[in-house]
Amino acid sequence: MRTVIVADDITGANVSNSLLAKAGFKVGTLEITSSLEEYKDYDALAISTASRSVSAKEAYASVLKVMGNLIKNKVSLDFYSKRIDSTLRGNLGAEIDAMLEMLPRETLAIVVPAFPTSKKIVIGDYLLVDDIPLEQTDVKNDPTTPVLSSRVTELIAKQSKHPIVHLSLDTVLKGKDAIITRLTEIKQQPAGIVVCDSCTATDLESLSDALIEMKQAFLAVDPGPFTQSLVSTFDKKSKKAGVKDNILMLMGSASPIAIEQLNHLKENLNPYIIRVDVKKICQFSNRLEEMERVVKEAVLHNADSRILVISTMVTLEDKKSLEELAVSLNQTKEQVSSAISSGLAEIGKFLVESKKVDFSAYYTSGGDVTQSFLEALSANGIQIKAEISPLSVYGKMKGGPLAGKALITKGGLVGDKTTITECINYALERLAKEGVR
Repeated sequence: MRTVIVADDITGANVSNSLLAKAGFKVGTLEITSSLEEYKDYDALAISTASRSVSAKEAYASVLKVMGNLIKNKVSLDFYSKRIDSTLRGNLGAEIDAMLEMLPRETLAIVVPAFPTSKKIVIGDYLLVDDIPLEQTDVKNDPTTPVLSSRVTELIAKQSKHPIVHLSLDTVLKGKDAIITRLTEIKQQPAGIVVCDSCTATDLESLSDALIEMKQAFLAVDPGPFTQSLVSTFDKKSKKAGVKDNILMLMGSASPIAIEQLNHLKENLNPYIIRVDVKKICQFSNRLEEMERVVKEAVLHNADSRILVISTMVTLEDKKSLEELAVSLNQTKEQVSSAISSGLAEIGKFLVESKKVDFSAYYTSGGDVTQSFLEALSANGIQIKAEISPLSVYGKMKGGPLAGKALITKGGLVGDKTTITECINYALERLAKEGVR
């Protein structure tokens, strides 16, 4: 098992588990910790102490009891996680202290309150919600646990007996090595809690990489995303990642919204992206060579991320109108469009036939790409299972070598910047529940 998450309410427990489930991990939420034997094959378990609105003393006792039961059960874990509210309500310091009390003395509590997909980031020790300081949001009016400060260290210090150190965004942005250097310095100080700035999924990954590489005993304290990053990093480093659900995305949309959607995906799910040279794919003399190049790179880097994107556009600089391409290639717009769609489809077909990669699901953007992909793989249709959002669906392919495999399709110009990320998250969560690759 990777981790046990101790949350102060059932909703929080489920939020953390949902993030892990979307990433393809097997998770469960428990009310008691008396017997964990039947859950030994799970990646993570979350347990609620229902202690957010009680006194600090009661919260401390509740968490201490849960930790005592877990240790008594001799649960083997990579790390423990203390789930905190994303708006820092509740008994933060008391519950962190209770968990540290039961863990080895050298354990550092690494507090990472950022929740990038919910527009919650930490800069200079201040939690900002959609660019607004936390204390200026509605959480200040919470009837049971109002929050009147935006400073993370201040809120924790109200109840904790441990020294608290702040890890700046400047250090985090410099990456893993800089974080390791700073944490090594902190270990020499009388510090038990480290509050970390972070703004993006990349920041969380840098923190995760640093902690795991330096083999520091730690307690993760966060609202869910940092724990998910840690579990994914441990999983990858132990060579288990190859059995997790993965998705091949074929994108041929030439629109600014497609670039926004791809950028949002990059910020939140860290895909490996390969850009297809549109001009070469449309030229008979260069077409096969370009497809072979893309396939070779895809096979080489397939294990780098659970999401592999093959796209004709990665930045706005890649955008070329069909008219411009048609003129430069002495072709019609229809010929160029067809060459792009069929080229992406054939790349997908080559990857399937290579048998060097095995994807759990496939994503196609735009009707032409979807149709070309189905034809290339001799599929005779899609069994629609669910609508993810307007004009975005999840289904299973019928016929051909990919019969029964999941397919997510979306109109090329459909949705806002979050739509592709929402589609992929939905697919990962559904695949995890279906338990098939």
